[in-house]
Amino acid sequence: MSATDVYMSLEEFGRYYRQNRSLISSAKAYDAAARLWVEGESIFEHRGAYTLIVVRHRNGHFLRVAVRSTIQVTYAPEWYRNAGFWRDLGICLTYEEKAFLERAGGSPLALEELVQMIEGSDFPGKGTLAGKLKKALQPGK
Repeated sequence: MSATDVYMSLEEFGRYYRQNRSLISSAKAYDAAARLWVEGESIFEHRGAYTLIVVRHRNGHFLRVAVRSTIQVTYAPEWYRNAGFWRDLGICLTYEEKAFLERAGGSPLALEELVQMIEGSDFPGKGTLAGKLKKALQPGK
């Protein structure tokens, strides 16, 4: 009996499930809010706070899916312009990076949007700064 661990959003899992339905013998999703397991097609019919999906394939292989949230959190400029915010995320900024972020955008942004804004800017250290932010966005960080 073998198993594979992956990260997917619920939408990505839905596409995987439909494409491989003939190879799957069962699928169960854990709804952390309701503290119960939901099986089969009910996963897609009932919305829940799914954190884990366990798929058993007909060949006995298991697929454990850690469900990525699709909720996008935005931060006010006061937050992403603050060096303490980045320090709390484990990111050490240079003086130039801090100065750039203090001048950056005037509207609430998600971290992914901030990375895109940095990559599209003319800031000389944009590659390094974008890399630091991308590292903080990785699951488990």
